[in-house]
Parts: sequence; C-alpha cells; structure tokens
Amino acid sequence: MNVFDSVKKVVTKTAKDAAKVSGELVEQTKLKLKVVELKDEINERYKKVGELYYTATEYELDNGDKINSLISEIKALKSELEDVEAEVKRNKSIKKCSVYDAENGAEDDYCSKCGNKLN
Repeated sequence: MNVFDSVKKVVTKTAKDAAKVSGELVEQTKLKLKVVELKDEINERYKKVGELYYTATEYELDNGDKINSLISEIKALKSELEDVEAEVKRNKSIKKCSVYDAENGAEDDYCSKCGNKLN
C-alpha cells in the first residue's frame, strides 16, 4: 500500500466519522427544538386557561368544559415533553463507536464491543 492509499483511507474514514457525528448532532438539535416547541404549546394552553377563567369570572360564564379540555391537553403535552427530554438526556450519555455503531457510556474511552478509541 502506498502513501496515497493510506492517506485516502484515513481521509475516507474521517469523512465518514464526520458525517455520522453531523447526523447525530442534527438529531439532537431536532429533539431540543421539539422540547422548545412543546414548552411553547404548554405555555399557550396555560394562557388560554387563564383567559377562560378570567372571562368566566368576569362575565359569569361556564367555561369549565373548555378549561378541563385544555388541562387534559396540557397533561398530554407534559407527558410528551418528559419523553423527549428523556431522549435528549439519553443521547447525551451515549458515545457511539465509529466502527460498529455500538453504544457506550459517556465516560468510556474505548468501545466495549471492538476496543476502538471513542471520540
């Protein structure tokens, strides 16, 4: 194997590793964006509950069903938010091997499957 083949091999591996890491970063960014969107939706529901409660009190209206419906939506959104936040946390605590795509702990320096040095 000549020098150019060695360089080509190293460059190819580095490019593949960079593409993989970029993909993981994109996925993590999407999850973080989902967290922000869910928090915004929850805050919007809280605002609507407050407005309905105010109008119910001010004008003696019965907005109980609407308020209860919004509270149910808030609970569902909070549950979804917990799931997404757990996924973000799980992804932060994992290092993936560039050789076998094996998952390793964040504190690991070497892959538990193949012994490859982890980045």
